[in-house]
Amino acid sequence: MKLKMILDYREQDFKDIFVTIGLLDEFDTSLALLQEAFGLPFNDMCRNSHRNGRPDESEERKQERIAAEKA
Repeated sequence: MKLKMILDYREQDFKDIFVTIGLLDEFDTSLALLQEAFGLPFNDMCRNSHRNGRPDESEERKQERIAAEKA
């Protein structure tokens, strides 16, 4: 009986942990899944509000970065 209680508790704990894992490569899909799981407007509010890749940088900063990568 004790073992079943512990396993039931751990199962719920794992569900709570894994429900919040998102997919970085599929960010919009993650937002949609989170919205459905939590019933909050993650996807409606944040869809297409992100950029994959480096933020815009000045030409000077770009040259500094390239020089640092070569060093």
